[in-house]
Amino acid sequence: MGHRNAAFQAFVLTFESPWNLAGKTTELWSQVFYVSGTITHNDADAEAAALALAQPALSLANPTSHLLKIAYYPSGSLVSTVNKTYAPGQHPGTGTAYTSGNPQQAEVTIVAHGQLPDKNSRGKPVYLRKYFHAVSTSQTDPNALPPLSVPVTTLLAPYITGAGPHAVVPVSPHTGQPAATWTLETHVFTHQFRKGKKKKVAASQSLFDQLVQTIGDAAALKLLEKALTSGLPAG
Repeated sequence: MGHRNAAFQAFVLTFESPWNLAGKTTELWSQVFYVSGTITHNDADAEAAALALAQPALSLANPTSHLLKIAYYPSGSLVSTVNKTYAPGQHPGTGTAYTSGNPQQAEVTIVAHGQLPDKNSRGKPVYLRKYFHAVSTSQTDPNALPPLSVPVTTLLAPYITGAGPHAVVPVSPHTGQPAATWTLETHVFTHQFRKGKKKKVAASQSLFDQLVQTIGDAAALKLLEKALTSGLPAG
């Protein structure tokens, strides 16, 4: 788990969903939780907490997805002490969070966010965010969250009232503060697994083209006009 703040204990949940690229039939996606408390979880407690934290994702995921593995990192450690892997049918997606809906590809996501008591440097609210892949969308609006079968507070209860025997909740990896409230975005998003290649700039690209990219058409034209007319005799 790279770049983790070892001051807090953490869970990493890895899910597997069907994928539609040639030669690649599945894709992995993860959720990382820094959680409250100072107690070190034993194997059984860590697994119980991880499975509870996974429930919102599994309730929103299509039945073809499943929880693949969990890892638990105690506070003060960069090495996971509990690691478990599950077979596809052991902890599958259920889609039980919806009353109805149309299953989507794995890149389609629903986003939950929890508002922290912290403020950023500009005084704006700070949020924890969790992305749920392989979800369903509304039957009447392909960009919208479907009707839910349970209240959001019930669906996200492991984040609000706590997960596992020690009732740990997600916290800020910077301050250790939990979110006061959690909610679901009403629109769905696309969170791509593939990363696009950066466009290379041709070596022969003109100075004018570079100026246009940097300062815009109008400003570049003014500079070009000034350069062309400077030094010319008036007449």
